[in-house]
Amino acid sequence: MSSRGRGRGKTSVRGGKAVAGGKRKRSLKLKDEEILSESSEEEAPSPKRAAEDNAPPEDEFADETPDERRLRIARNFVNLLKEEDPGDAETTDKINFQLRSAALAAEGRLFVPVATRWQSAADSLSPHIMRAPRAPVTSVAVDDSGLFAYTGAKDCQVVRWDLTTGARLVMGSRADANIALGPDANGKDPVSVTHTDQVLAVALHSSGELLASGGRDRRVRLWNTKTGGLVHVFETVHRDAITSLAFRKNSNQFYSASLDRTVVVWDCGDQMYLETLYGHMTSCQCVDALARERALTCGGDRTVRLWKIPEETHLLFHSPITSVSLDCAALLNEDSWVVGGQDGCLSVWTSMKKKVVAQELAHPAGWVTSVATVRFSDLCASGASDGSIRLWNCGAENARCLRPVASLRVDGWINSMGFNASGTVLVAAVGQDHRLGRWTHFPRARNGLAIFRLR
Repeated sequence: MSSRGRGRGKTSVRGGKAVAGGKRKRSLKLKDEEILSESSEEEAPSPKRAAEDNAPPEDEFADETPDERRLRIARNFVNLLKEEDPGDAETTDKINFQLRSAALAAEGRLFVPVATRWQSAADSLSPHIMRAPRAPVTSVAVDDSGLFAYTGAKDCQVVRWDLTTGARLVMGSRADANIALGPDANGKDPVSVTHTDQVLAVALHSSGELLASGGRDRRVRLWNTKTGGLVHVFETVHRDAITSLAFRKNSNQFYSASLDRTVVVWDCGDQMYLETLYGHMTSCQCVDALARERALTCGGDRTVRLWKIPEETHLLFHSPITSVSLDCAALLNEDSWVVGGQDGCLSVWTSMKKKVVAQELAHPAGWVTSVATVRFSDLCASGASDGSIRLWNCGAENARCLRPVASLRVDGWINSMGFNASGTVLVAAVGQDHRLGRWTHFPRARNGLAIFRLR
């Protein structure tokens, strides 16, 4: 087929694109001039946009790769910053700090201190109670916005709470709980839509669209948080109750801990079981994770273990107190975490040391039943069997201390806690009984959620 177009204008093919000549070129040139005249009245572009506009025409970089293009734009951006604030060492340090902060913020790993804000508002903090209709709430997960919370309870229900209006949506409520999805992998027990026993753990995907739940029926269920519908029921791998769940950040991988002493790795994208991690000598009580392919666990064998999944190994940390169980743990960042035990102590650990970095007797009157942290910040919270919640300042990024920030009070067992992403909302799951048993019953307590907000 001829490359000659209709009329007097010629057409040439360059780089796979047809470029028209004649009147078409003149019309395009006029349109470009009109666009430039209109854009001249708009606001001044940002430095990054200016770096792209000041770059040479794209035809000169037709053969560059995407990485080379990003590097070229970054260099132009740095040059513009230097022109705005000329200097030597100070300007270079300032640019490096800005670029590093922007990169960490994009990855969600920028350290932002929030403990001082809670300390200044400690006198005005009071709980807003949302009451559960029946059984004690055993676990809670808070979304990044702080608008919704998801709970599991001893009445076998998984519930989405609107923290503004108090509206509740029971997961799987639109389907009959007695409907069987079919036999399990062994062809024996029928699989129901909802849980058939107490729900002890929930975990929220970083996208906020998927929720995992597990409990005494030993099955992990995956829910759609928008509709409340069931997405998938995973095969039975654990031989005892599931005590804790945790998603990797920005990943489809998640982990489950169980009383059978194992940690199981799952994939919610492919909806499949991946592997089982062995190491704990007694029950595994808690699991937590961030972006790295690692899992943090603690248990009744008085140890904390940091599992390195790709290397197929783990780091072992022994509690200095040899007579108590470690019931809860939460990561501050990829290398530091806090742990609570039945002796009432709260401790800070780091992957760089085998011994405890900092330790405080947080709750002398009871054992620490739950802990929560604001990721990549200096704030953590501990809840106890006596109904007290205490906030702590863990110091800067290296997390080397524990300083009291505020003390809050709620009647009942603090079975679980969670912060939103910015650390302005704290939600506690409260029950008349402990999530794993009925050792001490508090009849005056209200089963439900206790919500604390920064004004």
